[in-house]
Amino acid sequence: MDMKLRKLTETQTRDMVRLREQGMSYHKIAQKFGVADNTVRCHTQPGWKEKHRDRFRKKYVDGVLANIKRPRPADGRCELCGRDCDKKKHRLNYHHWDPDDFGKGLWLCHGCHITANLLEGGVAERYERLKKNVEQSASSGSECVQV
Repeated sequence: MDMKLRKLTETQTRDMVRLREQGMSYHKIAQKFGVADNTVRCHTQPGWKEKHRDRFRKKYVDGVLANIKRPRPADGRCELCGRDCDKKKHRLNYHHWDPDDFGKGLWLCHGCHITANLLEGGVAERYERLKKNVEQSASSGSECVQV
């Protein structure tokens, strides 16, 4: 069946709301009326469209388009380690560090993205502190558990 986004009559909307209140799924209602699932959601949940519309709006700050990511590398490689990332097996993640400016970021493979998140969380500094403490306690003759 061809699913189409279309305007519905008031009667159809009331019927959709009634079926939804009876517990019928969005998908089944959509099949019954020959429309897409999102059309049913728009017509049965007040405010659904407005809530989700902001995800797709372009954001302007002081008249300048903001929150735009840097373009994805044409060669599909991680900008940090150079790993080849195709869309099926290994994907590129956009890592940004400034919440107000998405243009400040890198396209990274999964491993580099996780590493970057850990480094930003101060894991490297904590690791170095713990390492230093362990080395000091080992040299002072404290008991160590052998692994």
